[in-house]
Amino acid sequence: MLKNTFIGILIAIFVIHISLPNHEEKKAKHNQERHIACMVDVPDELIAALIRVESKGDTHAVGGGGKSLGCLQLTKIYIQEVNEIYKTDFSFNDALNQQKSVEITKMYLGYFGGRIGRKPTLEDLARIHNGGPNGHKKFATKKYWEKVKKEL
Repeated sequence: MLKNTFIGILIAIFVIHISLPNHEEKKAKHNQERHIACMVDVPDELIAALIRVESKGDTHAVGGGGKSLGCLQLTKIYIQEVNEIYKTDFSFNDALNQQKSVEITKMYLGYFGGRIGRKPTLEDLARIHNGGPNGHKKFATKKYWEKVKKEL
């Protein structure tokens, strides 16, 4: 009888343990909430200018020998970063769908634009799109910004 009671208690403890979120799950959820809280609004006018610069509106554009796809010329890593941050499941081929491509870009720029320590400008956001999370700091993205600025 004592043995059955002991086994019952162990099973109850195990069930309670596996039903409670562990520390890593809590931490991941907190980090995701914090990431989303960093988001900034990405104006449609900027997205339209980026599309004109990147592809002239061609939703099936392929660049860099297949490394960039769609109207916003998204790369695999760009999409993977959005998937990691937001726990989404966009695929590289989703870049060929203009609606999804815009959604991915707004998420990417909203997140990384929200991490620069001040309200990002259109220039900051365009340069992040071109040069990655720290693109707003890279000298190499200044020419890209000049192209985008002409389209605004």
